[in-house]
Amino acid sequence: MKRALRWVQRRMLWLLLSTYVLGALAPALGLRLRDTTLVEVPGLGSQGAFSLPMLMVGVLLFVAGLAARLEQIGTTLRRPALLLAGLAANATYPLLFVAAVSVALLSSSRSADAGQNIVLGLGLVGAMPVAGASAAWSQNASGNLAMSLALVWGSTLLSPLVSPLVLGAVGLLTTGEYSNAIQVVARHGSSLFLVLAVVVPSLLGLVVQMLVGRALLTRMLPALTLLNLVDLLVLSYTNAAASLPQVVAQPDARFIVLVLGLTTAMCVGGFVIGWCLPRLFRAGRGEQTAMMFGLGMSNNGTGLVLAQATLPHHPRVLVAIIAYNVVQQIGAGLLDASQRRARRLEAS
Repeated sequence: MKRALRWVQRRMLWLLLSTYVLGALAPALGLRLRDTTLVEVPGLGSQGAFSLPMLMVGVLLFVAGLAARLEQIGTTLRRPALLLAGLAANATYPLLFVAAVSVALLSSSRSADAGQNIVLGLGLVGAMPVAGASAAWSQNASGNLAMSLALVWGSTLLSPLVSPLVLGAVGLLTTGEYSNAIQVVARHGSSLFLVLAVVVPSLLGLVVQMLVGRALLTRMLPALTLLNLVDLLVLSYTNAAASLPQVVAQPDARFIVLVLGLTTAMCVGGFVIGWCLPRLFRAGRGEQTAMMFGLGMSNNGTGLVLAQATLPHHPRVLVAIIAYNVVQQIGAGLLDASQRRARRLEAS
């Protein structure tokens, strides 16, 4: 098992890139997996549908809860300054970035329409909570899982309040039908069901850890880590299958290059802030690793579902969300590889 885990860890970036190629060229299985609904809560409509991808995210967070050290959770809660700074950065940085993009793009009538679509897409990305997958990446890179889970929990619990506020502010940066469209998305917000689907699995993992004991879990950790990485790859494939084929079928090279440049800049900025904040608070490498993944990765699965449901007449908005999802996963893979290389150099 340990040999299989090491094999996957060393090739994680290439395996991740392969899932995007597979999703673009052979999306059928991914679409079936993505459209599989496991449970529906009566009266909530689409907001109460518990899908297979949500279960896969739940597995990522459950395993993170199993692997998190309880003493680190206590330390994180007793000294919340870094966590609060991270949550504040997660809410404010994307909005500031989108505001700067809107000034640069919307001032030119030549790029006004493309700019409106990009601003809406980046606004949706910025309004979403921290990605649950960030905890899996943090676990693989030996980050502080307590900090990772706290960022996911905190941003998700705050999302019913923060997401509509961010989207409302983005609406002020756009005009006409685009402004009206983002207000529609803001009214949908983030459902309580999403909060439960994200927070409950990780809490359950912590409870199981306390019942089973750390010694047994330590022996099981290689298998659990391998499960998480495979789960992450399958989840990436389902997201790619739902989004990349339409980009490949209707390519607009100039628009795609512009979107890739801006989403890469926004994502890199999040990772850089995640690198800087722990240094300001004199935190350790584990907290820095967790913060980098947390601030660099957004829950774009939810953003994509919201955009598909509420913006059917603005398909180019989806391109920015899709691009950010691809960029953040590749960025996470590169960061994971660099962290692994740094640890090997220290050990030698």
